[in-house]
Amino acid sequence: MSKNNRDINIHIEPERIHIGIFFDVNEPILEKDFLNLLKDKGFKLIYEMELKPETTGVGILIGVPTVARKRGVCVDYIKEEGKIIIVGSKFDDVFLTFKEIREILEKNEILQEAKRFEIFTQVKAKVGKKPISAIKLISKSVSQIIPRDRLSKLEKILGDELIPMCIRFCPKRKKDAVENIKENNYWIDLYVLPYILNTRYLSIWLVYRDKNVTKIENFAKDLRKRLEDIIKVIIK
Repeated sequence: MSKNNRDINIHIEPERIHIGIFFDVNEPILEKDFLNLLKDKGFKLIYEMELKPETTGVGILIGVPTVARKRGVCVDYIKEEGKIIIVGSKFDDVFLTFKEIREILEKNEILQEAKRFEIFTQVKAKVGKKPISAIKLISKSVSQIIPRDRLSKLEKILGDELIPMCIRFCPKRKKDAVENIKENNYWIDLYVLPYILNTRYLSIWLVYRDKNVTKIENFAKDLRKRLEDIIKVIIK
């Protein structure tokens, strides 16, 4: 890649963006009341069951009820688990819908009861007009931090030369954590790997979780730029 990667063309195609609002209690707002409030805000009420991962990005598939839709963004209400999740594939639309849901919950004095908020985004990214293998990009970025002697031992075990093909980071302050990560109220998970169906693309999964709704909102409104900046660091 060019030494000045600020000029590299980066095209990001979101596959899934969600912003979740999680409560300690089941059905934090009566479903009937929630649906009426959504309807008053111009949401189309629906009821669909979609199979989605039990844990963000991974895990077994479970049925998740979608109760409303607006501007192509779905509102999932898993009342038995106290979860409201805004899901779509366009940054601005998901962010705008989240702000509307936040206003509804604030006005009805429910938002303050939320135990945490979560952003999860999964995107496919193309770097440059004629992208090279994402495996090569990732391996070049992280090979120097893997001790050669350890890699040699793995190669001996597996019978082939190896290179790294993914990058994954979490907060350093959590290095001693022994817990159920999906229940952690403060979390960052950055996972970069080749897009499995076409390795000319990067696949980026990013989780950002916090108890402070303002932090979540500020992070979400600049989400596309944050992803672009992550890619620039990787391809440098």
